[in-house]
Amino acid sequence: MENIEDIRASAKAGQLVIVTGAGTSLAIAHPTTPASDWPSLLRGSFQYAKALGRIDEKQHKRWADTIASGDLDELLGAAEFVGRKLDGRSGLLFARWLDSTFSRLKLAGSHPLRTCISDLVRCGVPISTLNYDTLLEKATRLPAVSMSNPRRVMDWARREVPGILHLHGVWDEPETVVLGVSDYNETTTDEFRLNLQRALSSFNRILFVGCGDTLYDPNLSALLRWMKDVLGAAGLQHYAAVRNSEVEEKLRDPLWQGLVVPIGYGDNYADLPGFLTKSILEELNQGKRSRSKKADQDAESVRNYRRFLVADCGKMTIEGVRADSDTAKQKFDIERLFVPLHVDPIPPDFPATEKDREKKIKDWERKNPRSLPFGDALSKHSRIALLALPGGGKTLLLKRLAVAYAEPARRSATDDNLPDHDLIPVLIRCREWRDYITYPISSIIAKLPEITGQTGLSGLAEALEKRLKSGKLLLLVDGLDEIHSDADRSTFVDNLERFLEDYPKVRLVVTSREAGFALVAPSLMRFCSRWRISNLSADAIQQLCNHWHSLMGGSGPQIMEEAKEVENAILENDALRRLAENPLLLTMLLVVKHGYGRLPPDRVTLYDRAVEVLLDTWNIKGHEALNPREAVPQLAYIAYRMTQEGKQTATERELLGLIEECRREVPMIRLYAKDTPSEFLRRVELRSSLLFEAGKSLEGRRAVPFYQFRHLTFQEYMTAIAVVEGHYRDYRESDSIVLPIGENFLSDEWKEVIPMAAVLAKKRASSLITPLLEIAERAESDFLAGEHKSERYAFGSSYRMPPPVSRLLQCLVEEAEFSQENLDRALRLISTFAHGCQTQESWSSVMRGPFGEPLFEEAWRNFKSGNLPRESWMRNTVALMAVDRQPLDHWLSDHGVSEMKAGLSSRDDDRVGRAAATICGVLWKASSAGAARYIETQPFLEEAIVKNVKPIWVHSAWALGLMHNRHADGRLALPAVAPVTLDTLSDIWFSEDGDYDDGIAAFALSALCPLARGGWMPKLDAARKEHIRRTIMRGDEDEAFKGRSNRETAAILAYLCDIDVDHDAALHGLSLRFFRNSDSDRDLAILKHYKATDSQIEQMRRTGQLSRRRRSASSRSSS
Repeated sequence: MENIEDIRASAKAGQLVIVTGAGTSLAIAHPTTPASDWPSLLRGSFQYAKALGRIDEKQHKRWADTIASGDLDELLGAAEFVGRKLDGRSGLLFARWLDSTFSRLKLAGSHPLRTCISDLVRCGVPISTLNYDTLLEKATRLPAVSMSNPRRVMDWARREVPGILHLHGVWDEPETVVLGVSDYNETTTDEFRLNLQRALSSFNRILFVGCGDTLYDPNLSALLRWMKDVLGAAGLQHYAAVRNSEVEEKLRDPLWQGLVVPIGYGDNYADLPGFLTKSILEELNQGKRSRSKKADQDAESVRNYRRFLVADCGKMTIEGVRADSDTAKQKFDIERLFVPLHVDPIPPDFPATEKDREKKIKDWERKNPRSLPFGDALSKHSRIALLALPGGGKTLLLKRLAVAYAEPARRSATDDNLPDHDLIPVLIRCREWRDYITYPISSIIAKLPEITGQTGLSGLAEALEKRLKSGKLLLLVDGLDEIHSDADRSTFVDNLERFLEDYPKVRLVVTSREAGFALVAPSLMRFCSRWRISNLSADAIQQLCNHWHSLMGGSGPQIMEEAKEVENAILENDALRRLAENPLLLTMLLVVKHGYGRLPPDRVTLYDRAVEVLLDTWNIKGHEALNPREAVPQLAYIAYRMTQEGKQTATERELLGLIEECRREVPMIRLYAKDTPSEFLRRVELRSSLLFEAGKSLEGRRAVPFYQFRHLTFQEYMTAIAVVEGHYRDYRESDSIVLPIGENFLSDEWKEVIPMAAVLAKKRASSLITPLLEIAERAESDFLAGEHKSERYAFGSSYRMPPPVSRLLQCLVEEAEFSQENLDRALRLISTFAHGCQTQESWSSVMRGPFGEPLFEEAWRNFKSGNLPRESWMRNTVALMAVDRQPLDHWLSDHGVSEMKAGLSSRDDDRVGRAAATICGVLWKASSAGAARYIETQPFLEEAIVKNVKPIWVHSAWALGLMHNRHADGRLALPAVAPVTLDTLSDIWFSEDGDYDDGIAAFALSALCPLARGGWMPKLDAARKEHIRRTIMRGDEDEAFKGRSNRETAAILAYLCDIDVDHDAALHGLSLRFFRNSDSDRDLAILKHYKATDSQIEQMRRTGQLSRRRRSASSRSSS
């Protein structure tokens, strides 16, 4: 009896911890999904490994005999063996085995022990377990607490957060599971685990329940030895509930003696609930009755609500993965896929007629930052109205807030910098709770038990009253726009305002799509600051990619490398980047990648799978999947008409008319249609948001909803489907693909449609590509005939490829099917109009695709021929195409440098020239890093220059000039250039072969010439000296690159040979040289020679510092 009193006293004092073992799970599991003891678990793991071919029949039999022995050491050996065969705790197979074993476990419908455990939790007795399963969590509705999260464990140990502590790991966190010998060895050296277990056993009395022989495992036996050796008689006496027949045996056990006293609970396991009730619960219940019943009920209601929120919002599944896959069934903490969001402030609505409107807008913009983390906004503003497009992350953000404040230990699980306030979150879901949405807010809170079906929340409204008055409550309103009745939405906002007047300290975050916000915006603005969720940044995209891949495959280096590849593929493709800025669409891309094994190589395949995901496989609660055969033709018909009319929005009435028309005009669409046009439109919006209400527009005097595709890309893709598959009015089987395009080949609205249609058309693509080629060749004829003198062919980012050539390039990017003749024509046209690859087209995509090498070869042939006008910029085109064949990191690697050195040392002039061109491209995109990596190729480049073969020396001289030009500020030790190289460049410059090299010889000379007299001396006769004088005196009449380089070179050569020239003109020519470099003594010497004043030198210095900063920033951006 004394032992029972010890347990009761500890429980009453809040110093009792219950540790459960396999026996508990065996008792409370449903008979159809029985739990396993450890030997049974191991037998199952060997069966799993054998089915996968990881062990053979002989191994299986040998270890089966070992497991049957029951010897602890042999069981540990078996666990170690099978764990390794399943690739260890970080392996996918290990995780799959745990999932197959534990995910399907169900609770027994009614079991006294389950009830007893729930009552113990309600009485505040902390529960820890040695089991991997989560049956206790299901029984108590508490979250799992694993040893992988020390902060959460310490919060549990201090009784600050509820939960079930898993000492040996939990199945859905495979890396925490303690199974084999090596895992147990880790537990005996884990300082945090050791200190925690010692603290729990030193300051709390432990009651082991259903643990059997578990006390002999290496972890607990080590703890018991420490208690005996260090604490001795000063330590607390601990107890274990065992069957009556086991008491004598345990009393004689040396490991138990003096540390753990066995207490008989009865003859059968069925007696255990009664024992726990009499020994613990009756005492605790009596103690509770002696306290303030109302205070306890209030606290319990709040705790129950916290638990409900954590259970309801704290887990999520991977949407879009088919429901029959293992991955789709897994639930995981939302923080594992949540990325912190940024928000932008929305300016007030200043009427156009308001006085000083522009000034007020500018003042507001100056005072309000463009973008900041949501956590910072929440810290500064107690009431926020948050707007976003569909899929912008509104709902997930509110779930994150609900969990972070319902269970404070999880607030640090994500680095979103939420304010550290003691708040109770109350979440209102506008769509799901539409039957209650017009009630006063206080009434909605009072009806939470009824709305949620949680009887444990009775009395919650009264329990929250103090927090409402003190402002320790965060009201979260999800989906204001999803109150579809305008009148109901206005009523809800009015009720919300009155509620906040009654409780002015309450904090609020309300979310809405922009479409449903306009009507209530004036009311909300009275008590909310307005914000818009920002597009995902590159860092956020990277973070979400990493989270996704960790969830799907673990955290090994191979998985992270795969995540990096996907991230780069998204960020380097403008179309994908635009999609990925929306959290839902980025998740959709990752879902497609998961199902496909990689991101599809072309947009058409990607969008095809994306549409299927959104319509059919996306796991959206409460919305039935849409049959793509029903939805796609109707959406394609709508998209075609909108694109044909140059529109991106349509009113609801217009859309319904189009749906009726397409069902009337296209028989197959009519066969699949299963509901009215209005119902179909609503299903598409709620299920996939491929089409969604984007706002209101005036139709006459009435405000009516207008719709748009979720992203313009989807409208363009659907239009391409309509073109190829005939989803348009008056379609006939004999129609050519060109017919529905009509005169829109060069229209901007169709520039993305045509390449996608070419891909969808497959072998019929020639009917699209041939007309493009004919139009492009007319532009080519004009260009070659002299039209290239137009200013629109000036080098720079303002240049645009002729539209038909741009369409052809995009067809290559999308990997449309070309005939060989058409491909040859397209490659010629693209290389002619590439213009140094400075256009907005996806050059890296095409150069790394199957057409990249043929396109580069065509550009190289064009450059070698020298037949194209200077305005084609073939020298730059070849360099930029060459570098875009691989990621920049490849060319900066040891392998890339070795590849280029091998090319430069080749006897094949073409190979040498292409290698030099590639180096030019690297230096263009990564000047500083490129110069540092490729300075070792200088001897090879000089040798190519001295050979003086036209296609070879041009890029070699350009590359060498870029290297020295980029690092002439002294940050890199540069080797001197051989005199013979300078002689060759000097001869080329004086030969005035300018039409071919376009100033490259001058540029290289100005960068490579030593400025100290007495070194290299150019070989000058009277004609060359006169040439130098004339070049310097050209003044401002030729400010092109070639002219600037010529005057700079002439001024340097004049200085080195002491030729008498006009000083002011020479200084003008040297200004470029000086501001590219530092103010070294050599530079000052040449400037002083030309009588530069101190103010002129200072001006050059300031200009040079600015230029170097810009160049450095540009280099970092390119890298």
